[in-house]
Amino acid sequence: MYVAVLQNIINVIFSLLFVLVFKMKIEGVAYGTLIAQWSGWAIAMFFAMKRIKLIKGFGKAHITLKWIDIFSVNRDIFIRTLFLVSVNLSFTAVGARHGDIILSVNTLLMTFFTIFSYIMDGFAFAAEALCGKAYGEEDKTKFSLTVRRLMRWGLYMAIVFTLLYIGSGNHLLGLITNNKDVIAAASPYMLWAILIPICGFMAFVFDGIYIGSTATRYMLISSFIATICFYTVYFSLESRFGNHALWIAFILFLLMRGVIQYALLNKVKSKIVQL
Repeated sequence: MYVAVLQNIINVIFSLLFVLVFKMKIEGVAYGTLIAQWSGWAIAMFFAMKRIKLIKGFGKAHITLKWIDIFSVNRDIFIRTLFLVSVNLSFTAVGARHGDIILSVNTLLMTFFTIFSYIMDGFAFAAEALCGKAYGEEDKTKFSLTVRRLMRWGLYMAIVFTLLYIGSGNHLLGLITNNKDVIAAASPYMLWAILIPICGFMAFVFDGIYIGSTATRYMLISSFIATICFYTVYFSLESRFGNHALWIAFILFLLMRGVIQYALLNKVKSKIVQL
């Protein structure tokens, strides 16, 4: 939390300084962000090194191995993120091939995914902390209980957003745009936006669980398989269903990530040595 807060404060201060004082325009915002990112790294390293010094009984070799583990986790997350970005970029690029109206429709409906993802990220962050603590304490019972509670609350939020999208989906579209042609064209695809919460909530929660327990390799595997599924389904159905095929592939991509991570959860639990 300290890293996030300080990094954003630094970003705001330097961006305003470069833009308003030094008149650097958009370049000033870029420099402000660059300084903030490097400052965040420096602050995080400070806290990490301070924490390591407090841990007694760890030799240099053990600490080195821990750093290797940290970079291994980040490597898995980085590669997994590449898969997610490839799907998102493909979604936009393919949608653009169907014309400006469909591109606008897809962008509009993806806002439903963005809103839901912001809410679910909170559960993912909580999962990182709570499951990480239970995993580090080697408390399998606590870990399992935490997972069940997180998934239950994730399901509750998915139901709430599903009902919200069913009851107020068209009203939300009207808040985002006043283009009646785009809103009318979005109606046939509204079903896919409604399915996003139920099909996607597991992936968000499990991401936090797997990161917290440093089992990121399994998260990477799930993203890889889900990405293959996305492209396979789209190219198999595109000629028949057009833009609907793109949405079917995306919904299955979200669902597959969650289902595969659920299937691999026992492998994570088996690594917890019950004291």
